[in-house]
Amino acid sequence: MNLLAIDPSIRSCGWAYFTGRQLAAAGRVSQQGKHASVGNAINSFASAVVETISNSILKSTSLAWSGFEQVNVVWELPQIYRASKSKGDPNDLLKTAAIGAAITANLKSCCTVVDVKTPTPAQWAGQTKKVTKGDAWKSQRGQMIWRRLSAQERAKVPNQHDAIDAVGLGLWALVRFEPIRVNAGASEG
Repeated sequence: MNLLAIDPSIRSCGWAYFTGRQLAAAGRVSQQGKHASVGNAINSFASAVVETISNSILKSTSLAWSGFEQVNVVWELPQIYRASKSKGDPNDLLKTAAIGAAITANLKSCCTVVDVKTPTPAQWAGQTKKVTKGDAWKSQRGQMIWRRLSAQERAKVPNQHDAIDAVGLGLWALVRFEPIRVNAGASEG
């Protein structure tokens, strides 16, 4: 079974492609210019993401994208936090969710999408915060993902936060990644 993991964004989508349980390719697709707007701009970016991913998979693997009979998809569903923990414009989260949905719709035009999972960041990454600056592999989340990859798989992942998060999403969907959980209360006894 093939799995495509997407870390959607209005600026830069990370992606990771797995065949069976192994990472085959990973990367990032960035959008030029201003933020994605509603409607056609989101769909245009989603189409560009799917096209770039399919071209990258063809270059990185011996697999033919158009020949897939089945593919599973996992993409991160944005989570709205309390204002005190939120950063950036919360309206961007709606656009991010729309991009994830539009990418899935575009995938359905070129292959059979068998299953779609949309975990929130807390569901797949637990309490590890997303870091967007510095060496992505040296962040807590990056280190957790690094430890679950073979040397051959690590070589396929660019040192980019969005791509690494997509790999983490894929590992989560394949049950190869267990996030850090914070104990909700002290145990008694």
